[in-house]
Amino acid sequence: MKLVKVLNFIIFIISIIIFLITVKLFYTSGIAADELGVSFSDLIGGDFEVSLSWYRLFLSFILTVLTLINLLLKLKK
Repeated sequence: MKLVKVLNFIIFIISIIIFLITVKLFYTSGIAADELGVSFSDLIGGDFEVSLSWYRLFLSFILTVLTLINLLLKLKK
């Protein structure tokens, strides 16, 4: 049972790292687009890629929240 808690904690840490990397890439892309004087869509290749970037950010956030809830529920037991 202790191994399950440790694995849940590791998964939570990994999901936080993925979310933070995604946020940092979004931020850096926004800064680059502003400095180059182009739109975010032009910078990363089009509207479809912008949508995919937003979905990736949203899904990584949802993954982080769900793993946190799972971790808290497992720690309660």
